[in-house]
Amino acid sequence: MAHDKRYLSDAQSLDALIESMPEAERVRYHTYRFRTMEACFPGRRMVVYELHNGQPINVDSFGFGELAVGVKGTPTAKLHFHNQEHLVTPTPSRIPGREVFVHLPQNFIFRWAGQEINGDLEFRAHYAILIKTQSRDALEQEGHTYCVTLKRFLEKYPKLADKVKY
Repeated sequence: MAHDKRYLSDAQSLDALIESMPEAERVRYHTYRFRTMEACFPGRRMVVYELHNGQPINVDSFGFGELAVGVKGTPTAKLHFHNQEHLVTPTPSRIPGREVFVHLPQNFIFRWAGQEINGDLEFRAHYAILIKTQSRDALEQEGHTYCVTLKRFLEKYPKLADKVKY
C-alpha cells in the first residue's frame, strides 16, 4: 500500500499554524487587519510603539538574531526584547506585552546579501519576517500599536531618536 504524501496548500498550512495557537491568541490574531513582510538579518532593529494624540508612546526597540533551520522541525529566528530572547517560528506569536504578532512565513525566504564594509565584502544572511498589526502605520489610528523598522521610525519621528536603542 502506497503512502499518501500530499502536502497542504499554503493557505491550509497557514490555517493549521494559526489553529495551533492558544484560543485567546488566535481570536486576537484574527482581529488584526494588517500584515507586512520585512527583511531581517542578525542585528536588524525594529521599533514598536502605540499612537496617542498623534504621537508615539511606550516606544521600545528590539532586534533580530540568528536564524536556525534544520531538515526537520521548524525554522526559528531569535528576537531580543527587554534583555530576553524569544523564538520566532512559522506559528504567529505576540511580542511579549505588545499588540503585535510576528512569525516566519511558511514559504521560507532566505538569501545571502553582500555589503561592502571598510573595503571588505561581507555577506549576511537575510530572511523574511511577517508582522501583523491592528492597522497600517500610515493610517495612524489612535490607540493602535505599530511595528516598523528603526529607519522608518526615525524618518517619521526624528525628534524621538533618544527613545530607541540602536
